[in-house]
Formats: sequence, structure tokens, C-alpha cells
Amino acid sequence: MIARMKPTKTNCKKLTVPEVARQYGVNQSKVLAWIAEGELLALNVASTRATRPRWRIDPDDLAAFEESRRSTALCSEKPRRRKLSQTQSYYD
Repeated sequence: MIARMKPTKTNCKKLTVPEVARQYGVNQSKVLAWIAEGELLALNVASTRATRPRWRIDPDDLAAFEESRRSTALCSEKPRRRKLSQTQSYYD
């Protein structure tokens, strides 16, 4: 008898680096840079640590990454005052 697993955070579909790159319209090296810098959390599923990493990104971690990079509203500054002209007109 096979036990069926309920979808939880640990067994939900993880995204690969090429899938994330395609989703955001960037190069795979950019996604790898985000992972290396620690901005984007990813899990290395390679069989050994000595081999090439095989990164998997959880959708919840991707949502947190998006939220951290979301732009914020600019503070409203007073409009700048126009400088008075310091030059004298030739015809005055």
C-alpha cells in the first residue's frame, strides 16, 4: 500500500534556475548571482557537495524575494523653487 503525501511546504514543486530566469526575463547567471549574494534562497539538491550545484527554488522564497525587491513610494518633496536669473539682459 502506498501512502499519499499531502502537499506541504517541504514537498511542493520547486522551480529550477532556468524556470525562474524565464519567468523574470533575465539570464540564468543573474539568478545564480542572486543565489550567491543570498538575496534569493535556494536548495542545492546535488548528490554531493563537490559536484556542480543543482539549485531548486521554493515558490514561497521566490515570493519573499519579490517582496524584498519591490519598489517603495518616493517621499513627496516640496517642489523646487525656481532660481532667479542672475544675468542681466543686454537690451535693458
